[in-house]
Amino acid sequence: MSKSFQIVAATALLSLALSGSAQANFGFGPYAFSAAADVDNQDTLVGAMTGDGSATDIAQFASSWAQTEMGVHHAVAIGDTSSTRYGALSAWADAFTANGSAGVAQVSLTLDGEFAAANYAVAGYQLFKSAAPVMPWDLLSYLNGSAGLPSGVETVLSGFGDSTGSAGPVHQVLSGSFNYAAGETFYLTSVFGVAATDNGAADFANTATFGISMNEGFSTGSGAGYMTAAVPEPETWAMLLVGLGLIGMQANRRRVALKNLA
Repeated sequence: MSKSFQIVAATALLSLALSGSAQANFGFGPYAFSAAADVDNQDTLVGAMTGDGSATDIAQFASSWAQTEMGVHHAVAIGDTSSTRYGALSAWADAFTANGSAGVAQVSLTLDGEFAAANYAVAGYQLFKSAAPVMPWDLLSYLNGSAGLPSGVETVLSGFGDSTGSAGPVHQVLSGSFNYAAGETFYLTSVFGVAATDNGAADFANTATFGISMNEGFSTGSGAGYMTAAVPEPETWAMLLVGLGLIGMQANRRRVALKNLA
């Protein structure tokens, strides 16, 4: 499938969450939201949400489904022999208040799942930091490329994968960091989506798990607890070191070449 499918699938899936009925049900505080649908037909949307820090019910359409806990995304998209584009979306937002002095927060998303080798499936993730929760409908213009993020919203983590480049089991740790002030209260909004067509499948039922570490701890608006931020796997460090070695070799060769030209 073309890259245009990836963009259309993500935009169409989010547009389901951005419907007027969904907006009317959301408050402007911590929330968890799950949805599944035919991404080209808003009338098929099945959604579930909570605003008290508890997990959502499973939102399922055909064989695709999503469920959201504070800090944990579960999402599965399974295609069939038709060209229908099935999708699932999991999103949550929570308020974090820093204990003690200013510092640097470490955050991570640990992905465990699988892309089927058949045809096409895609998964994408974004984590935002802001003074107020970023509601799913606020993201539409940003994700479809028509506008930037709202003022004051910082992208902390993002990642994308598909069955073309990552067919088979997926284990990946996304990691990042951001600064916070002493006693600062901020919101993190975490969005994870999958889509599949034909006989493709993106299975992240177990799971996409968020982690955060702050110097002197934190409290949350929802009362939920979160995992400690994960660190890169040993093989990730090995790949990084190899990459740095290659960069060093290239730099040395360039210096030798320049010297020979002198």
